[in-house]
Amino acid sequence: MEQVRELGAAEAHPEEGTIRAARAALTREIARGGGRMKDPVRARRRRWTGIGIGGLVAGAAATAIVIGSVLTPPAPPSASAAEVLNETADVTIHAVDTTLKPGQYLKIEAVSKTVGYWNTAAAEDGDPNTVPSHAYRGNGDAALQIQEMETVYVPADRAADWLYVYGPKSIVARFGPRGAEVEQEVRNSPEAYGLGQDMVGRVWVMPGGVTGTQSTDPSRGGATTDGSGPAPGTVFYLDSYRPHYAEMPRDPAALLDWLRRPSGMTGNAADAWVLSSLEDPDTVNLMPADLRAAFFRAIALIPGLRVENRDGDLVTLSHYEEGNDRPRSIVIDTAQGYIAELAETQGTKSGVAGDIPDRVKKVTTTVVDALPDSVKLPEK
Repeated sequence: MEQVRELGAAEAHPEEGTIRAARAALTREIARGGGRMKDPVRARRRRWTGIGIGGLVAGAAATAIVIGSVLTPPAPPSASAAEVLNETADVTIHAVDTTLKPGQYLKIEAVSKTVGYWNTAAAEDGDPNTVPSHAYRGNGDAALQIQEMETVYVPADRAADWLYVYGPKSIVARFGPRGAEVEQEVRNSPEAYGLGQDMVGRVWVMPGGVTGTQSTDPSRGGATTDGSGPAPGTVFYLDSYRPHYAEMPRDPAALLDWLRRPSGMTGNAADAWVLSSLEDPDTVNLMPADLRAAFFRAIALIPGLRVENRDGDLVTLSHYEEGNDRPRSIVIDTAQGYIAELAETQGTKSGVAGDIPDRVKKVTTTVVDALPDSVKLPEK
């Protein structure tokens, strides 16, 4: 990945600062390039998405809910998910939009909580190639929940420099009989697991919101030889749908078909793929208002989407993927027409983490008139 500059550091490392934001874009671009993700759930299970993945997460996560573990009794739903989404679409057209006055910025504050699983038995199998942290809910005997905070400043002119400010990362919970052992190992070598504090406060500049370009070098994630990956030179954006705004239908049914098509699947599996592709709320929140409204009306057509909880303007919707006994949840801010939170758990709710979701992301978006003194643009 290229085109990311760091302020206040002698040497920039774009890959370290961009991998997580590019992941969502990469998933969609792979599919659009012709590849079919026939089993996205199992594909994601093979990747440990907790400790050790540094990163750019622009629209992320955690309200006081979460899948299957609401802290207060859920309010009885007074409307269907379709009604909530269609009402939100109506609000979106007239709500606070992402169009700014010159000099203003959208300030996107993100909090994410991710559970990383550890198979400690694998560390004792005598095989030097075994990586114990490459575990998942089904085989992990220990787990850590990591909280990460980031802030992104999006300029009024989207072609100008976007700024990403690293926040602190910390262990907030441990699970399993060997959780304390794993936590101590990580605390003894925080840099090795992406928990070093040296990045806190550093600022990365993303010209035009670009997080990177597709390399031709296979050792750096270059395009695949069978054409299933993104073409060399493909540009990835933090608002990853931006290159497709013009082609995305504004008719809800047509837009849903457009969103489903890259999966190569149908029915519940295709709908689950659409929802899982929303790695970060800002993939939707940074859309133009008319497209954002169409998106809400499109997902209102997904069968099985239901209202789980209502807390003032925040409404929690859930959707079950076949073979997964935990729903994927989306929290909609019905007053502003934004996605406020995403949460999901892969596979069964059993395992050392119990009812704690694998990933929860919460984003707060406000308009600021200027950058704070601690964040400065580079001299031209």
